[in-house]
Amino acid sequence: MTTPTAVEQEEERLFDELKGLLREIENPNERQMVLKRTIRRLRYATWWSQLMASIISSWKNSRPATLWLMIAIGALTPIVGFALFIIVSLWVE
Repeated sequence: MTTPTAVEQEEERLFDELKGLLREIENPNERQMVLKRTIRRLRYATWWSQLMASIISSWKNSRPATLWLMIAIGALTPIVGFALFIIVSLWVE
């Protein structure tokens, strides 16, 4: 799981990488492509951080019965899906 400090470290690493790359690149088109790619990675890191924070907060606020229900549903979903696949395969045949 990603922690906020890990995301901040990742963002700092990306900014440093961007500075280094932009110093090396002289062609404006290449510089623009690198800049767009890095901005996309930074947006993804921010989005991922916000998503993880919301998931963690929802897990912290839930009761044990809710957690067990989520785990049971997650464990039974592949079994039910496979059973439906077999039933539909036999029905089509």
